[in-house]
Amino acid sequence: MGLVLGVGSSPVMGSPTSDIPQDLVRLASQNESALLVPESLQRWRDSDFNTRFFSPWHRRKSSFPRGLSYLIESITGATYYGENKLPIPKATIQDLVARMDLPHYPSMFRKAITVVNTSIRVAPTLRPFYLSFDLPGEGYPFDYGQETGLAANTPVVATHFSRDKAWVLVETAELTGWVQVQDVAWMSDAQTKLYENRPYVAVIRDQVPVYDVSGQYLWAARVGSVMPVLKETPHFYSVRVVKRSSSGVAILDRAMLHKSDVAVKPLALTPHHLAGVGMALIGQTYGWGDLYGDRDCASMIQDMFVPFGIWLPRNGNDQGRYGGYFVNLKSLSPADKEKMILSNGVPFLTLLWLKGHIMVYVGSQDGRALAFHNIWGIRTRSSDGKEGRYLIGKAVITTLTPGQSVPSADPNGDLLKRLEGMAIVVPRFY
Repeated sequence: MGLVLGVGSSPVMGSPTSDIPQDLVRLASQNESALLVPESLQRWRDSDFNTRFFSPWHRRKSSFPRGLSYLIESITGATYYGENKLPIPKATIQDLVARMDLPHYPSMFRKAITVVNTSIRVAPTLRPFYLSFDLPGEGYPFDYGQETGLAANTPVVATHFSRDKAWVLVETAELTGWVQVQDVAWMSDAQTKLYENRPYVAVIRDQVPVYDVSGQYLWAARVGSVMPVLKETPHFYSVRVVKRSSSGVAILDRAMLHKSDVAVKPLALTPHHLAGVGMALIGQTYGWGDLYGDRDCASMIQDMFVPFGIWLPRNGNDQGRYGGYFVNLKSLSPADKEKMILSNGVPFLTLLWLKGHIMVYVGSQDGRALAFHNIWGIRTRSSDGKEGRYLIGKAVITTLTPGQSVPSADPNGDLLKRLEGMAIVVPRFY
């Protein structure tokens, strides 16, 4: 997930980005239309994306054999604090465990789909789980009850109801957790066949309103949302959407999306297109685990690559080594790390990884490597040794040493110093 940084001393004044135009298109302009990988390789990756995206509907049993035990360990393994900054009572935790109804797990195995943008939670509750508010890098917004966000019309398989049937345990392509039952609809085999195996569009703008054929508002689509194409007109795509009936079963419907808001997947993998999608994300608020519909560092990068048919894991630590060409930088000096990135990195196609954070290398300015990332803040240390944070809290372009412009920055927290590896997302060779 995101860089584990917590509430800091002051809001950002723009210093880490003041000398860097927040313009990805400018950075892509030198070679904006060149294909970064062969079309055949991109088509293969797009096919792999579709297989993974729809994989929950093709399972015959749970892919997470630990099931509820893992989620129970997550909320019982530490002392957590609620929104009132007080420890969550043990009785509350015990009640949540009882609500999971462990004796009857798994109680079903049923194809389903999300019908709104929703959250997948560790426990069947929207109440937060914070660690100590007194520790830097903890407290709000780092709710450990939040696994991630799920876009509307994401395929899942449901394996269990909470005791009160208000929540359902679902498996996505790579995660398991609790979703409110009204946020999913049950899909029949016939419906999944109609939904799959079509051309797809991916959303390339954020907060795109989606309406059904009667004009009823359904949800706001996000960058990275995927929908099957039914028909193309000069200015619109007619796409398949799924709604929930009063009994919970899926209703297949249609929506019209303007061509300026979506692209047929896979969009040609060029710096210009990557920069365009990135510009829809730049400046957006940081959201740990996609809290409140925002994004952290890993989910921003995951969504950025979806229109290109590139599947990336949800977790930044996994992204740094997934499906690409990984270069270990850990043993190099900061100067040699940057030199390696500048000489071997592919702008817009190279991920820069350190424990707890992930970035996209997007080019250089004045001989310094630049990264696009959604970052909570910069580690600081006061004269008396107290650790804190200088807040950024959004998606920005920075150098790999953004703390250089922050007088109180902790040199041991420098991103370049902590950088451990770089990975080219899709190697340009077979």
